[in-house]
Amino acid sequence: MNMYRNKILELFDEGLVGKDELVTNLVNFLSESDAREFMEQYYEDEDEDYDDEPRWATKLSPGIPRF
Repeated sequence: MNMYRNKILELFDEGLVGKDELVTNLVNFLSESDAREFMEQYYEDEDEDYDDEPRWATKLSPGIPRF
């Protein structure tokens, strides 16, 4: 069922695909409505200015760099 998703994660875990490459390709693959749905998970107001720090960034531990 998740054969391809698992393979992508396996490639990442093995270092065969870098995180920047993986994120860029996956984001480019999303439709505009998928990207909007994803963003709405992290920003409560869809008309909000996205310069503010997303909610997920505040959940990171202090040792993890913020984007």
